[in-house]
Amino acid sequence: MEKFLRFDGKNVVVTGGSGGIGEKICTLFAEKGARVIIADIRADEAEIIEFYQTKGFELFYQPMDVSDPESVRAGAASIREKYGGADILVTAAGVGAVHPALDYPDEAWQRVLSINLNGTFYCAREFARHMIEKGKGSMICISSIAALKALRPETNISYGVSKAAVTHLCKLLASEWTEYNIRINAVAPGYTATGALTKMQNYLPLWLEQIPMHRLLEPLEIAQAVLFLASDAASGITGTQLMVDGGYSAW
Repeated sequence: MEKFLRFDGKNVVVTGGSGGIGEKICTLFAEKGARVIIADIRADEAEIIEFYQTKGFELFYQPMDVSDPESVRAGAASIREKYGGADILVTAAGVGAVHPALDYPDEAWQRVLSINLNGTFYCAREFARHMIEKGKGSMICISSIAALKALRPETNISYGVSKAAVTHLCKLLASEWTEYNIRINAVAPGYTATGALTKMQNYLPLWLEQIPMHRLLEPLEIAQAVLFLASDAASGITGTQLMVDGGYSAW
């Protein structure tokens, strides 16, 4: 099995790879021999690269605003020119905004969908061109348990809608691009111990009651699922969503 989970000579592009779950995805792919390119909107390139260097990894950085199709086109072209294009794409860039539906700001609604849904499609479309040239490829889109069921007690309607759309987008693209030998799958994390949850710690007791494992997921657990789906060990898997949620969706 270990030989299937090596990525030597592979270029892995990770959007939103500068923190949270994306950070762990980047380090795990690097540990397995991949050249990892972080595509992110953050401007502090030197700081991001130094952060990974202190962990013993050499990663590369490409400025990219996933919500802007022109930025994605330019970033994808730069990655093709510098590194020879993407073999694997992981779309981990994502945001949420908690508001009651009746008071949901238009700006928040548009921003969440622009990054989570539009950004996933723009990146899939542009990096698919690299994979078609190479004759194969794999994409893993980070979805969420919010794609499957209404979460409570938080009111994050745009997030749930966007992630449900991302999951279905994976199915549609997987069906359309199988002729190009491109596999596309989604990973749906449950409540995961990242900095994004620190602002919502008051919900933690209720969350733990709803999770059969009665704990938060670790970012590494999400990254391992991504690694598996990207690997040749998952060569027969496309158009599906893998729940990594501690059993949350089973209840």
